[in-house]
Amino acid sequence: MAALFYKDFVIIATGQFDKERELWMPVADISWHSAATARESHIITDS
Repeated sequence: MAALFYKDFVIIATGQFDKERELWMPVADISWHSAATARESHIITDS
């Protein structure tokens, strides 16, 4: 796992193992502060 703070964004990168395909999949969780909800987040996964 790696965590990075960049231009008011928090980016956390991890890996997840897909047992069916026997591949590692990268996962990135990007979070930021928002005036409407106080905090928002977006998760990106790709094989």
